[in-house]
Amino acid sequence: RPNCIQDVDPIRQLAGVMIESKGVPLAGSVFTKRWMDFDKEARYGEIKTYGGAGHQYSASQWSAGSSFLWYIGAWCDRLSNQSYGFQFSDDWRSASMVVKVNPCVCMPWLPAWYTVPSCCILSDMVQTEASADGSEWDRRTATCPLCCGDEMRHTYYLRNVIQPDGTPGKFHAELEALADEKMVTAR
Repeated sequence: RPNCIQDVDPIRQLAGVMIESKGVPLAGSVFTKRWMDFDKEARYGEIKTYGGAGHQYSASQWSAGSSFLWYIGAWCDRLSNQSYGFQFSDDWRSASMVVKVNPCVCMPWLPAWYTVPSCCILSDMVQTEASADGSEWDRRTATCPLCCGDEMRHTYYLRNVIQPDGTPGKFHAELEALADEKMVTAR
């Protein structure tokens, strides 16, 4: 059962399929927030990358290329129940992000209970000026911002390739250009 994210006009395209743009090792990976745990009133959502323990939406919501390294990465994400938390701003134009994991990978049945401290990694996503419906986001990251003084900077763009109704999205051409012919999902 999908959540209500497609009913929030400023971010509705996140309920479709998004792609990570070129320029990063994960370029071409696709995901949807259509089934993430989402609380509209709190403006908070949590998504699991490759599934894992707990909650209503515990199946995979991410797909990536089908190389040996992708398989290992998906397996590690699943063992640690890697998840991302999104706290949206009042106007829905940005979201601060946290990474959550279960560091006890020998007990993969535990949910992601540990939040990686913001002094280690700080992430957010901000809608571009051209986006009014969540179709394009600037993903920004700072590594070790407190101890090393790293500032938030552009990492890649998230772009909508398939709309929530299943029709081609604004950036659909990037799906063929960037996505692998075979994709890995974990169930």
